[in-house]
Amino acid sequence: MSVKPEGSRFERTNMYIMGETPLKTMGKGGATDPDPKTGTKEKKLKVLSLDLATRTGWAANDGKRCGLMTFDLKRGESPGMRFLRCRAWLKEMYALFGGLDLIVYEQAHHRGGAATVCCVGLVTEVQAFAANHNIELMPVHTATLKKFATGKGNAGKSEMIKAAENRGWKVSDDNEADAVLLLEYAAEELKIHNYV
Repeated sequence: MSVKPEGSRFERTNMYIMGETPLKTMGKGGATDPDPKTGTKEKKLKVLSLDLATRTGWAANDGKRCGLMTFDLKRGESPGMRFLRCRAWLKEMYALFGGLDLIVYEQAHHRGGAATVCCVGLVTEVQAFAANHNIELMPVHTATLKKFATGKGNAGKSEMIKAAENRGWKVSDDNEADAVLLLEYAAEELKIHNYV
């Protein structure tokens, strides 16, 4: 476990790895809702989940929203333009939701070639953005997510889509399904009662 720099909102990182519940008052002024078990009011944790790739799936607990964002390159563009677009989009999402407290993302796999460069670059952009805005990060391994969603760690794309739909989400593809399931996973793992 690492210690954050002085002045941080959190004194420890990677709380979810140790199975501890994070501070539920991480929000920067989000709405307060009563905890269903205790009846006490807590600040609403603002969470964005991302399935990072050229076609990135995203989900947010602000109104139970989800969607897709594409970071394609146009003909003749530098490969770095994909990452600049990602950076600008993260700023838009941050403004849209009035700040973020936690970003949950699926860990990048090292498959080799262009796919690895793309995914690792996008993860790096997310990590830098989170550091600049004092946002906690929660990486989730693919097998962990699949086991949470379907009961088996090697579930296929169609099974993940069905798992998201069974939880009340309307998704257009597996990227979006993974993003909403990441959001659901974070809520359960961190015991967030008022996440939507």
